[in-house]
Amino acid sequence: MPPVDADAQTSDRPSPLVSAAQRLVGRIEALVEEVARLRADNAALRREVREAVGVIDAGWRRRGWSRS
Repeated sequence: MPPVDADAQTSDRPSPLVSAAQRLVGRIEALVEEVARLRADNAALRREVREAVGVIDAGWRRRGWSRS
């Protein structure tokens, strides 16, 4: 059996562990981006709800009504 050059073998392609770690890092980065988008969407929705409640409250006050 010919001798195996460990350096040549590892330089050809990464080990399965390194490949798995790289895929995991990619997935984590994608999740971080998705969470950031979801947080921005959540903030926008909260603003819209606050504005809608403000409009409703203003309508109630104009009519002299109370929500309670």
